[in-house]
Amino acid sequence: MINYCQPSFHCVGRQTVRADCMMLYEEEKLQLQDKITKLKSHVSLTADLWSSNQNSGYLGVTAHYIDEEFELQKKIIAFKQISYPHNSFAVQDGITACLMEWGLVDRVFSVTLDNASVNNRAIRDLRAALGPQMFFEGEHLHLRCAAHVLNIMVQAGLQVIPNAIKRIRDIIKVATSTPSRPQTFNSVVQTLGLRGKSGLVLDVPHHWNSTYDMLHEALKYKAALNRFAAEQFQDCPSELDWQDAAWLHEFLEAVQ
Repeated sequence: MINYCQPSFHCVGRQTVRADCMMLYEEEKLQLQDKITKLKSHVSLTADLWSSNQNSGYLGVTAHYIDEEFELQKKIIAFKQISYPHNSFAVQDGITACLMEWGLVDRVFSVTLDNASVNNRAIRDLRAALGPQMFFEGEHLHLRCAAHVLNIMVQAGLQVIPNAIKRIRDIIKVATSTPSRPQTFNSVVQTLGLRGKSGLVLDVPHHWNSTYDMLHEALKYKAALNRFAAEQFQDCPSELDWQDAAWLHEFLEAVQ
């Protein structure tokens, strides 16, 4: 089709596209390494660990630094798969490899990780291995992520009312469980004369900000969700459930 529309257009294969992308990546990496090498300031790192549904672990590392124009910069310098099991040794090895690759062992100022015990052990072992080469011997290397600490506090508060939004979450799960269910829900929305909704938000229970997003949308469509639950013969949220959800939404909004 492309050749017919524009015979002069030269199509390239996926291997060529891949090779071009890798070449561009290597060029950008060399430029960034040169910038970091010439920095007069130290570099701080933030790192996070993800696990896929197949239990594959991935470590992402971002460098934060002040450039020569005194502007804060942040660059992703690593996104790599780490070995299984995803324990403290895997995290330590991933961060160590990143420090060695970018020549940051003696220039790293701090490493910010979430408050998991695995990360605490990883940084402790990292300091034991590389501490003598580090700034202040790595004494102030480890920082706990403030957002993660705040999330722990909010989750502790939510445990006081663990069932406050269970029925609302359950009915949203039903409404988003199959491709046809959102269409059925939207037909209810239109019947009630409400503004059309492209999709409901289902939260990740241990991410309080996603719970806020879920409640923020669900409260707008309270009548539609109640009607949908009744039509689908599901357990319908009570008025007390909705009242608790409104209070919880107000509480979470304050810490947004």
